[in-house]
Amino acid sequence: MADILGLCTEPQVKTRVMYHANITFRQFDAYATLLRSHDLLVNEANRYRTTEKGLQFINAFSELQNAIDGSDSKMLPANRLP
Repeated sequence: MADILGLCTEPQVKTRVMYHANITFRQFDAYATLLRSHDLLVNEANRYRTTEKGLQFINAFSELQNAIDGSDSKMLPANRLP
């Protein structure tokens, strides 16, 4: 879903999003329905665009991903866990 939102920061047609996100028509419809129901994505003139709320989601998701990716070097060995 984050990939879809990231691709749609500029208005995109469905087929372009499906191709770049590597998802099927059914997957796209399911994700788009969910994203639209939460006001993260809008469909305007057969082009999908990420909303302001969707952009906030992308930023929060990116921060979470960075926190997880950066935590590997800070992890204690299993025998040294508190």
